[in-house]
Amino acid sequence: MEKILEWLYEHYGLTILIVVWGIALFTAVTLKVFYAPADIPMGTATTYGSFFVFASLIIGLWKWRRDK
Repeated sequence: MEKILEWLYEHYGLTILIVVWGIALFTAVTLKVFYAPADIPMGTATTYGSFFVFASLIIGLWKWRRDK
């Protein structure tokens, strides 16, 4: 894990790209779920719930990168 974090630290542009991609993906999924909420199947709700973990990972990566 340390090697991955070290690699991300050395490649600032890629880290920013991952953060922006993650935020865009999270925004797209949120809009998809709430734009037409007539019938949200259980699988969609479960997948959307897993994106909350992804969002916290992206925020954590951004904070870590900013502190370096």
